[in-house]
Amino acid sequence: TINSSELNFPNISISNEETRIGKNSNTNADCTSVGANAGMMSTGTNCVNIGYFSGYSSQNNNRVGIGRSSLMNGRGDNTIGLGYNTGYYNRSAKSIFIGTNSGYVTSSQSQSTETNNHSIYIGDSSGENSTGNKCIFIGGDIGKNNTENNN
Repeated sequence: TINSSELNFPNISISNEETRIGKNSNTNADCTSVGANAGMMSTGTNCVNIGYFSGYSSQNNNRVGIGRSSLMNGRGDNTIGLGYNTGYYNRSAKSIFIGTNSGYVTSSQSQSTETNNHSIYIGDSSGENSTGNKCIFIGGDIGKNNTENNN
């Protein structure tokens, strides 16, 4: 269907407040989701989900996830994940995850990151399985399995 403020095709929807492209992709207010299952089951607003399962079942607002499964099952306002599995299950707010598996935590570790914020992980597997708060890790595998705060 096409009208003055909306365009809809199978697996594509473009309106004044949202853009959705991809099988089972979904958006909330002021969001863009591109890729199969991107943003599906997400509850956040003002989000960008680009990639297969990017932002899937993620919560909270103002998030940008680019890459397969980036910010999947994650929470945390104002968070950025760039790369495969970045921020997966991570609940840290105001954080940046760049590189494959950067900021990735298991579902059993996700509660340990619930009140975390201001973490920056750059590099493949940087901060992977880290439950520390306010940490900066730059380099591959740096901060992996960290449990300390303010590193």
